Amino acid sequence: MEMKSRIDVYKELFHDLNLNHNKRVLGFSDFLTEYKSFYDYASVYDSSHSSIFYVSGKDAVDFLHRISTNDLLNQPDYSSRVTLFLNEKGRIIDKVKILKFPDHLILIGSPDNDEKIYRWIERYAVMDDIKVKQARDEYIYLKIAGKKSEVFFTLLFGDQLKNLEEGKIYKYISNLFQCWIYRDEIFPECPGYEIICDGIYSENIIKYIYENLETFNCKFIGSETYEVIRIEQGEPSFPNELNDSFNPYEVNLIKYVSFTKGCYIGQEVVARLDTYEKVKFNFSGFKLEKDYSFEDKMIYKKDLSVAGELTSKTYSPALKSYVALGIYSKKLTDEELNQLFVKAGDELIKLQKITLPMVRL
Repeated sequence: MEMKSRIDVYKELFHDLNLNHNKRVLGFSDFLTEYKSFYDYASVYDSSHSSIFYVSGKDAVDFLHRISTNDLLNQPDYSSRVTLFLNEKGRIIDKVKILKFPDHLILIGSPDNDEKIYRWIERYAVMDDIKVKQARDEYIYLKIAGKKSEVFFTLLFGDQLKNLEEGKIYKYISNLFQCWIYRDEIFPECPGYEIICDGIYSENIIKYIYENLETFNCKFIGSETYEVIRIEQGEPSFPNELNDSFNPYEVNLIKYVSFTKGCYIGQEVVARLDTYEKVKFNFSGFKLEKDYSFEDKMIYKKDLSVAGELTSKTYSPALKSYVALGIYSKKLTDEELNQLFVKAGDELIKLQKITLPMVRL
């Protein structure tokens, strides 16, 4: 019997399924139902379209440690750790998650960034014993997050996995499927759970979760709902914030940089930014007075000099307003921060800076 794909399973279960041309799920049901499930209960997001790689070879850990920002040499087996890939100028290529197992690693990067990550690794892996295989189609990768995610997770996987140590990977085996589970930060200040398992279990794990959704009014959410929540929560994403225009300081990712591990690609630039306090921008949320086309993303002061840049924009049902993520100059005075604008043609639209996350659970 042929194995069903994730999408075929979703089509069977969700009659209102909305897919884009790449067969990525935009929505499982109506937007507000999905949105409220995150803030009131819990939600499940299928992130299997992420850039996923199977990495092996005796030099794999040492190589990734040398080229990325975090300390991977002391990462224990069966644990997850986030690190950054930077270019020589200290600008971001991607934020990646490393799942470490005794004989291999699983590397998870941003959706739609497979080729860039692969080429970047290949560029530096000249004399190293390391094998990198694109493996996105071989796994199902799910995230459980939201106000009552811990309660929903316990319902699914039992009390024995209730108090997971953050970053430690646990194996779960049932008569329906087996998977790896770990507790991690889904958004800044928003812990949740991530599940990764072999694609052969896709149908069973999806149906198992689906059958337990209604107990707590939990929902699967599509990428459109996830994007709104991501912006409200202040999570940088590729390509809007994770790109070679920004360094880790400017998009609140400096916690994934080790200042004790020694060299990595981009290290000299990042170290200078730290030592000489050369960071020029802060990352923040913004509330817009009204919507606009987003063609001009620059942030302006009252005198129309540039003060920053918006990177992502959406409508927030919780705030009943259009909101955005962006960077603004650290040199702005309090008075200038209260007089920021974007331009729609000749019209100035006022911005209000908002502390992240913009909407709290």
